Amino acid sequence: MVVKYFFFFALLTFYACSSGENGLLELALDKSGENRSELEVVLDHYKDDLKKLEAARFLICNMIGKQVLDSNSVKGNQVYFDAFANYRETYGSFLYDIQYAIYDSINKSYSHIKVNPRFLFDLKELSSDYLIHHIRSVFPK
Repeated sequence: MVVKYFFFFALLTFYACSSGENGLLELALDKSGENRSELEVVLDHYKDDLKKLEAARFLICNMIGKQVLDSNSVKGNQVYFDAFANYRETYGSFLYDIQYAIYDSINKSYSHIKVNPRFLFDLKELSSDYLIHHIRSVFPK
């Protein structure tokens, strides 16, 4: 698995270096799949504002490989967080590896809970409205 990622990033680096910034942007757009049109809306929106266009290109290029955990996919873990929060409120801190005992106790009580975390890739998920809003918010009027 590590070798697979190494070759992916080596290929990505080679592609980016050989094609310059446009090559990296094109790679990001290619990896965005069905969300490509959303990213192109952002680029088109800022085509007449060089600084904001540069910011949009920077953001899109740097979204390659970035992802976020889908909170809905791990809702089953909430019992763990609640138990840790309750313990900390009651006793102030975790002493003597008590968190492992809490975890084991919950696993025994809630053995039916199975959590399969799902990750969402930024290039495939972020909307044009979201990106435009955030780019606009960092530039003074």
